[in-house]
Amino acid sequence: MSVDALNVYNLALEMIKLDARISIISRETGLSTRLLRKSYREIHNKSPSSGLLRNTPDFIYKTKTKEKQATVFCILYKLDETASFQRLINVYKRYIDFLTLSEQDKPTLLTFSEAWALSRFLDQAQVKLIECPVCSSARLITDQSFHVCPICKK
Repeated sequence: MSVDALNVYNLALEMIKLDARISIISRETGLSTRLLRKSYREIHNKSPSSGLLRNTPDFIYKTKTKEKQATVFCILYKLDETASFQRLINVYKRYIDFLTLSEQDKPTLLTFSEAWALSRFLDQAQVKLIECPVCSSARLITDQSFHVCPICKK
């Protein structure tokens, strides 16, 4: 087995531990879904979740908390300049650390799958990180969104 193959398996295991969807892991690593499902069951002692992946950024605006957390993730993602898929994993871990340190209660976090979708939307410019003209806080916008700033409400 080559070093590259071991690195791919290691990446897949890391994503499984972060509870990533099997379809995302398969897409990013090229590994079979059968092998990934078996590994997931061994690690989590349950079957992996299924369902459709996010194909629009509308989920960001479901709640104000989700919007704020998506903004935090996107800021961290933009600050990291790693040029590989490992970037998403590193940023997601930083995001979890940041939110669990900054909030006393257990925060409602973005899932890895939502973070993966956000990173794709950012890379494809479907979501943009801008500065609010009123309060200067960072906020997310889409081409179709005219949402109020989650901080100053303007």
